[in-house]
Amino acid sequence: MEKKERYKVAYVGDGNNITNSWLNLASLIPIDFRIGTAEDCHPDPEILEKAKANSESNILITSDPKEACTDADVIYTDVWASMGQKHLKEEKESKLQKYQLNSSLLEVANSKAIVMHCLPAERGKEITAEVMDGPQSVVFDEAENRLHIQKAIMAYLLQ
Repeated sequence: MEKKERYKVAYVGDGNNITNSWLNLASLIPIDFRIGTAEDCHPDPEILEKAKANSESNILITSDPKEACTDADVIYTDVWASMGQKHLKEEKESKLQKYQLNSSLLEVANSKAIVMHCLPAERGKEITAEVMDGPQSVVFDEAENRLHIQKAIMAYLLQ
């Protein structure tokens, strides 16, 4: 990707821990962060307000996933029923179907946009196999990077 002043990051799906982490980042550094989610799946309100307080970041929450992804440089998603929410799986799936990260959403993004997912993924639910395995996906690179940092932490702790 070419160097930009502010990257456009879109998150589609449930307003969960990953969304809150992106909002925490937006409270510290300037990013254009767009969240596409259902009305009753918004992220933590306190974390959202903290991010909006950073005048250098732009924060958008929309119920339209294409609006969230338009011209995005990064599109991120996560499972719809996160840890501790597995009992809500069917409810979340019915609410979040239109937020699936698929080729239709990727088409409205920047042509060089990358796709991210923190794994594990439920292919065919929050992300299609076509997108997850496609040329714009960095999903497995992301997982590999986490592996290396976890090994470094373990090595440090064992010293």
